[in-house]
Amino acid sequence: GGRMDPNYIQEVVRGEFLPMASKCYEELLTRKKGAKGRVEMSFTIVADEKLGGILEDVEADHKDGGLADEKMTTCMRESMASLAFRPTLGRRQGFGPPRTG
Repeated sequence: GGRMDPNYIQEVVRGEFLPMASKCYEELLTRKKGAKGRVEMSFTIVADEKLGGILEDVEADHKDGGLADEKMTTCMRESMASLAFRPTLGRRQGFGPPRTG
C-alpha cells in the first residue's frame, strides 16, 4: 500500500494538465510562430493530510530546444504544480524520465 496507481496519475495528468499545457503552447505560438518540439515533465507527489497529494520538484526539460522559452517553461511548471491528487498515505512518489549524471 501507499503507492498511487499509475493509471490514476496518468488520468489526472491527461485530463487536467494536458488542456493547460495546450494553452501554454498556444500562447507560445503567438510569440514564436511554428514552434514545435518535446517537453518532458518530472515531478514528485507528496502526501498532505488536508490537501491530498500535492506536487513538488516540478521540472520541464525541453529535449530538443524547439519549445525552450522562459514563459512557456513557467506556464508548464505552474500548470503541472496546480494539480492535486488523492493522498499517497505519507509517501513521496517521483515521476518523470530517469535522472542521469
